[in-house]
Amino acid sequence: MRDAPARMAALARDGWRAVEAVGVMSRFGTILQRGDPGEARFGMLVEPHHRGDDGSLAQGALLIFLDYAIGRAAVPAHGLGIVTLQLQTNFIAPVPVGAFLTSESRLMAAEGALLYLRASVMVGDRLVATADGVWKVLALPRE
Repeated sequence: MRDAPARMAALARDGWRAVEAVGVMSRFGTILQRGDPGEARFGMLVEPHHRGDDGSLAQGALLIFLDYAIGRAAVPAHGLGIVTLQLQTNFIAPVPVGAFLTSESRLMAAEGALLYLRASVMVGDRLVATADGVWKVLALPRE
C-alpha cells in the first residue's frame, strides 16, 4: 500500500489521531481515535500484514482490533484495569486490504465489576461485523 502515508495524512485532517499503543498492539498497526478521549470511536487502515489466506482482512486481525477498540471504550469511565472475559463476534462481510475500518462501541450495562459492551464495525457505510462482550474491572475505585 504505497498510498498509506497519504491516506493517514487525510485521516488526520479529518480528525483521526493515532492512539499510543504498547505491547502487542504496537506491532499490530496504527489504531486511530476520533473525537475526545472517552468517545468510543476507533479506526484502522487495513494493511497487507492484516491479510488472511483469502486476501481480505483476517478474522483474527479483526478480533484484535475489536478487542482493543471495545475495551478502550470502557477505559475512561472505569480506568485501565480491565480484562476481556468474553467477546462474541459476527463476521458479516469481507474487508479488503486498503479499507478503513471504524468501530463504534457503547456500554450496554455495568453490574459491579462487569461491563457489557456492544460494537459495530463499518467500512464506509457498510456493516462488516458486530460484537458483544463482557469486560471485568480489576480494581473498582474506592467510594
